Amino acid sequence: MDSVAQVRKQSLADTKILTRAVADSFRKLAPRTMVKNPVMFVVEVGAALTTVQLVLERLSSRCQN
Repeated sequence: MDSVAQVRKQSLADTKILTRAVADSFRKLAPRTMVKNPVMFVVEVGAALTTVQLVLERLSSRCQN
Protein backbone atom coordinates (compact mmCIF):
# COMPACT_ATOMS: atom_id res chain seq x y z
CA MET A 1 0.00 0.00 0.00
CA ASP A 2 2.94 2.33 0.63
CA SER A 3 4.13 2.14 -2.97
CA VAL A 4 0.68 3.20 -4.23
CA ALA A 5 0.71 6.14 -1.82
CA GLN A 6 4.17 7.17 -3.02
CA VAL A 7 3.12 7.01 -6.67
CA ARG A 8 0.06 9.16 -6.01
CA LYS A 9 2.12 11.78 -4.17
CA GLN A 10 4.38 12.28 -7.20
CA SER A 11 3.10 15.12 -9.33
CA LEU A 12 2.98 15.08 -13.13
CA ALA A 13 4.61 18.52 -13.05
CA ASP A 14 7.67 17.05 -11.36
CA THR A 15 10.88 18.35 -12.95
CA LYS A 16 12.38 14.88 -13.24
CA ILE A 17 9.32 13.54 -15.10
CA LEU A 18 9.09 16.55 -17.42
CA THR A 19 12.80 16.46 -18.25
CA ARG A 20 12.61 12.79 -19.14
CA ALA A 21 9.44 13.30 -21.21
CA VAL A 22 10.93 16.17 -23.22
CA ALA A 23 14.14 14.24 -23.89
CA ASP A 24 12.17 11.15 -24.97
CA SER A 25 9.95 13.19 -27.28
CA PHE A 26 12.96 14.63 -29.12
CA ARG A 27 14.49 11.16 -29.43
CA LYS A 28 11.25 9.84 -30.93
CA LEU A 29 11.15 12.69 -33.46
CA ALA A 30 14.61 11.89 -34.78
CA PRO A 31 14.50 10.97 -38.48
CA ARG A 32 16.28 7.65 -37.87
CA THR A 33 13.51 6.65 -35.49
CA MET A 34 10.78 7.93 -37.80
CA VAL A 35 12.03 5.95 -40.81
CA LYS A 36 11.27 2.76 -38.88
CA ASN A 37 7.60 3.79 -38.76
CA PRO A 38 6.62 4.82 -42.33
CA VAL A 39 3.27 6.34 -41.40
CA MET A 40 4.75 8.64 -38.79
CA PHE A 41 7.62 9.50 -41.12
CA VAL A 42 5.17 10.65 -43.81
CA VAL A 43 3.27 12.69 -41.21
CA GLU A 44 6.52 14.31 -40.03
CA VAL A 45 7.61 15.17 -43.58
CA GLY A 46 4.14 16.55 -44.38
CA ALA A 47 4.18 18.71 -41.27
CA ALA A 48 7.63 20.04 -42.10
CA LEU A 49 6.63 20.88 -45.69
CA THR A 50 3.43 22.56 -44.54
CA THR A 51 5.34 24.65 -42.01
CA VAL A 52 7.89 25.73 -44.64
CA GLN A 53 5.09 26.66 -47.04
CA LEU A 54 3.33 28.71 -44.35
CA VAL A 55 6.51 30.61 -43.47
CA LEU A 56 7.30 31.31 -47.12
CA GLU A 57 3.77 32.60 -47.76
CA ARG A 58 3.93 34.88 -44.72
CA LEU A 59 7.30 36.26 -45.78
CA SER A 60 6.17 36.86 -49.35
CA SER A 61 3.01 38.67 -48.22
CA ARG A 62 5.12 40.99 -46.03
CA CYS A 63 7.36 41.84 -48.97
CA GLN A 64 4.37 42.77 -51.14
CA ASN A 65 2.87 45.15 -48.57
